[in-house]
Amino acid sequence: MPLPASIVDCIAQAAEAIEAGYRDRIPLMEVDFPPLPADVLNSAQTADDDVFRANLKYAVDLAVALVDEMRLNVTVYFKDAVDCEAAMKLQGGGSQRPYPNVTLSSIRVGYGPAESRWDSVAKFLQENVFNVKGDLNYDVAAADIYLLVGFGGFAYEDIRWLHQQRPDTPIVLINCLVDRIRGDLGLGRYPPKEFHYQFLSQIKPVYFLKFRNFAETGFGKAPIFFNGILFRAYPGTWQSLLEVAAGEYKLIKNEADRPSFTDVRNDLLEAVGGDPSYRDNAKPWWEENFEGEASDAWRK
Repeated sequence: MPLPASIVDCIAQAAEAIEAGYRDRIPLMEVDFPPLPADVLNSAQTADDDVFRANLKYAVDLAVALVDEMRLNVTVYFKDAVDCEAAMKLQGGGSQRPYPNVTLSSIRVGYGPAESRWDSVAKFLQENVFNVKGDLNYDVAAADIYLLVGFGGFAYEDIRWLHQQRPDTPIVLINCLVDRIRGDLGLGRYPPKEFHYQFLSQIKPVYFLKFRNFAETGFGKAPIFFNGILFRAYPGTWQSLLEVAAGEYKLIKNEADRPSFTDVRNDLLEAVGGDPSYRDNAKPWWEENFEGEASDAWRK
């Protein structure tokens, strides 16, 4: 599949990849692409709400595509009732159903009344220390597929809970920054690193589009600046592409397994005449040690 020429192409390709994953009965899927142009995304003026609004629109667009193309019933899940209510106002005019067979819901709902002082303390700690808002919503939607938007590190354990409630209903994470979550595991209040091996390793990237800017310097050598992309649209291969002109890319390598960004950098560096042997080729811990993984789906 060629690189998308626009965000419209990107959504269409992502929808096709999700449809292919659904037909192949993949239980946990990831879609990851830039929600906003790079200059906007990296701007100090861009707030989290801007990213949320963009990802909400893409999730609803993908849900509509799944309804139209496959006649699926789709539930778009948010981490809590606050996000869900904001989404209803932005997309559905206050409605929980912005489109036929598309429902907006949340994994967590508002707390019930506090029955003791401890309940009040627990609620305060959950909301203000652990950033968990509300009780788990056991009224799990009976949909054909779930699309998830706006989930951060502390909410990933709720994703596992949702999967355990409905293991036969595919879950698709929309721009939920899975790799960033992996990097935070084991830090502070985040889940331990084992969470990657037990759960995150099962999430298959069905659509993945990541841009990288590289600067290579060596002793006594002029610096080399180059840009590249790691791209995958399921069931296709992983493609490492080098920018050869503004907006133009050359395919450098096709691989069945997901390469690390260290490997991508080295392949692109060789393509521009550099020598990766001068570099520190260390990789993140989850790319170094595969022992103990519940699944290799995340790198296939």
